[in-house]
Amino acid sequence: MAKHSFFKSTKRNGFTLIEVILVMGIFAILAGFTTINLLRPQQSADLNSTTTTIIADIKQQQARAILGETDGGPAAVVHGIYFENNKYTLFKGLTYSAADPANFVVDLSSGLALGTTFAGSQVIFNLQSGEISGFAEGANSVTLTSAGGQSRTLTFNKYGVVDVN
Repeated sequence: MAKHSFFKSTKRNGFTLIEVILVMGIFAILAGFTTINLLRPQQSADLNSTTTTIIADIKQQQARAILGETDGGPAAVVHGIYFENNKYTLFKGLTYSAADPANFVVDLSSGLALGTTFAGSQVIFNLQSGEISGFAEGANSVTLTSAGGQSRTLTFNKYGVVDVN
């Protein structure tokens, strides 16, 4: 009769702690790269859609100035846009006034920031012509930047035409 022993084989099945940690580390690195690569297209799409929205709002303000909209007042008024770091404001009148209840504020998505070279951080469109009031070459752009470092620069000419770079 054969003797059975509990210690018959010294070979163990399974993985060592170092092997498990090494495999988990590789998975963590791959997950990190995947996350980064998935966020980049989302930031790019957000930047593109916000750029499109800003251009549409610029054209809307210019059209209001060309048409001489009165906005309920007795006379036609100029229209403009005031740019801040994390938002921009559509306004009427010769200058931006934060106290005007008729202002329309557009907040940017988190992670996006605006910068401008326009004097006073505002663009004002003249009545009927739609040209930019006080236009100065070199002080005619707005830059939208994402947290990932991507950016779009909107450059205006004196007629209010926008070129996107």
